[in-house]
Amino acid sequence: MAEPLTHLSKAAFGRRHGVGRTRVTQWIQRGLPVEGGKIPVEAGDRWVSESLDPKRRNPAATISESARRIEAAKARRLELQLAREVKALVPREQAERAIFARARAERDAHRAWVLRAAPVLAAELGADARKTFEVLDRLMSEHLDDLAKTPLVDLTDA
Repeated sequence: MAEPLTHLSKAAFGRRHGVGRTRVTQWIQRGLPVEGGKIPVEAGDRWVSESLDPKRRNPAATISESARRIEAAKARRLELQLAREVKALVPREQAERAIFARARAERDAHRAWVLRAAPVLAAELGADARKTFEVLDRLMSEHLDDLAKTPLVDLTDA
């Protein structure tokens, strides 16, 4: 997943505070923090609130919360688009196909293990091979059914 937006260009920071790029340049001359040519969002916002008199700020600086959310959503959408372009993200359908194929392969491997393990176990215990297979097969089926019922969220929390 893409990192949260931590630094903005002068123009983007200006839009965030309802001012132009020129005003941001003036703020930088007055002490607005800059790192590598970009403004660190948290430190920049703090500087604006601590250093500028609200009466002297551009009236457009009072961007509504919904406008900020819209800008944040646009930035997030751009981050996701970039992540897709650099192949850090794959389409959901492709991920679901890959997960399903992996789950099927694991199920088949567990079933094959029962076929291999039952005769060995029966021989070592002196048990009936057919009955041993039936019991192991039933237990494996129950185990796989339980796994299939477990939501993926529960698996990632463990």
